[in-house]
Amino acid sequence: MESDPERIKDYLDLQFIARALERAGDYSKNICEDAIFVESAVDIRHGGVLSHEDK
Repeated sequence: MESDPERIKDYLDLQFIARALERAGDYSKNICEDAIFVESAVDIRHGGVLSHEDK
């Protein structure tokens, strides 16, 4: 960035795009977790899937 100060806006745009893509991934992960919970009543959000024997 120091060698290309006129491109700072472009670099910031890339940072905002990366953040938006990360949020989109988080939203899709949450949708998948909710779908699994609705279908099988298994909460996989914290620590993975436990089998019925582990409970």
